[in-house]
Amino acid sequence: MKKKLVFIAGLFASALLSAKIEMPKVFSDNMVLQRQMPVKIWGTAEPNAEVEVRFGGQSSKIRASEKGDWEALLKPMEASGTSRNLSVFENGEESKIIKNVLVGEVWIAGGQSNMELPMRECDTLKYAEENADYPEIRYFHQPNVIARTPQKDSPKGSHWFACSKNAVGGMSGVAFHFAERLFKDLGVPVGILHSSSGATEMAAWIPREYGKLSTHLDSYMRDFFKEAENYDRAAYEKALGEYKKRDAEYKARCESAKKAGKPKPGRDWLEAIAPNEISPRYHFRSPTYHFNSTVSPIVGYSLRGVIWYQGESDSRDEKLPEFERNFKILVKSWRELWQMPKMPFLYVQLASYAEAGRPDGDKWAKTRWVQTLCQKSIPDIAMANIIDTGLKNNIHPTDKKTVGERLEKIALRKIYGKEDVNAYCPMFKSARYFNDRVEVAFDTYGRGLSCMGEPRGFELKVGGKWSPAESRIEGQRVIVRPSEFSEGRISGVRYLWKNWAKPFVWLYNQDGLPAVSFMDEN
Repeated sequence: MKKKLVFIAGLFASALLSAKIEMPKVFSDNMVLQRQMPVKIWGTAEPNAEVEVRFGGQSSKIRASEKGDWEALLKPMEASGTSRNLSVFENGEESKIIKNVLVGEVWIAGGQSNMELPMRECDTLKYAEENADYPEIRYFHQPNVIARTPQKDSPKGSHWFACSKNAVGGMSGVAFHFAERLFKDLGVPVGILHSSSGATEMAAWIPREYGKLSTHLDSYMRDFFKEAENYDRAAYEKALGEYKKRDAEYKARCESAKKAGKPKPGRDWLEAIAPNEISPRYHFRSPTYHFNSTVSPIVGYSLRGVIWYQGESDSRDEKLPEFERNFKILVKSWRELWQMPKMPFLYVQLASYAEAGRPDGDKWAKTRWVQTLCQKSIPDIAMANIIDTGLKNNIHPTDKKTVGERLEKIALRKIYGKEDVNAYCPMFKSARYFNDRVEVAFDTYGRGLSCMGEPRGFELKVGGKWSPAESRIEGQRVIVRPSEFSEGRISGVRYLWKNWAKPFVWLYNQDGLPAVSFMDEN
């Protein structure tokens, strides 16, 4: 009996020893590994243990550090839709098996609510539910939470899943349509690492140490972290109590209005958000906290690039002057952390929208222009123009098919070298000013200019005042003249310079891609 107990104890000890391998959730069943690049795999083991990673006929052996950390590197592999297992051994014993692993193209889908918007809320949901059985498209879901410090693992509940008719509703609409088109055009598996959250400012996705690259951003972060130092359980309880009081008062006003037969009173959307336990500010206005929770854990995961849809929250007056600088810092920080100096960033320009009920306002027009300037000042990025889409009174347009597919076309042309794919919209090049007209030249990338409907969308600044103008196409140029006689010199030309620009979209290329909005002043 004693020998039997000793034997069982030995087995138990051996099991404990070989069960120490732990890995971040991004390394789990159904994952996609990046093709044609070295693939880094990492985790923890017993201190100084010998660790071996086996996959696809390869073996990578390393020794864990004294703290138990280890990193293995697999050699570049070609794409494969064949389901295989990845095994991790500790001291010669198989300790972890990751099942159903594919090799293909991996992209991060990042940004705020228009990237986050799930397929269940998109106008192509019915199509997806009827057609989206794509076992070779995989999606890494990460819950929308924040963290005070950079995390080594994704939030609880993070997992990979295969795209199916039943699961597609939970995928980002933009990411689904990007991945679907990429899968069909390249014929290889596609993996999406989702990391976006509604209303987030750009600063929420920038690591703390990179805030120092901008005096303004550093000051913004310093102020926040000073607040955060004093935000404890008592402060949270106080904020929660104040919120509940305001919420009760609002509900009482709603009840009174209902009894009196009056409309339900409105309130600022921010007032409806309860405080959170982690940050003294709204989660989406908490610098670095979203980076900490859903980007930091996947830093180093081998991938092709990033698709990015964000900017609405940085269009505010106090944010817009720093937009281009902050975007440069964001791109720089991610590229350096991944050690990919040319990591592609494909981003989306804002759609048409009557921001704050002001269809003719220019806040979003200014933001779009800054986004255009980013494309000129940051290397290896590209912008998808979607000004011909959008909903007048809804900041979350439900057409994500156009967005995802335009991003994918840019990826095919710019990243995958498909020269026969026409992905680029006409872009303002220069303007020549005359007494009676302005001649606007465009970069058309060999696809010419065309128009749809009656000329519209162009304006001229004459005598210091902007007014609608007449326009016609001549080759690669548009000739713009005042609609009526005005005293004064022509000193500016602009196109689609308004929040709600969709009805005024007139200029396209031969492929039906709309020209990018612009402003030029002489």
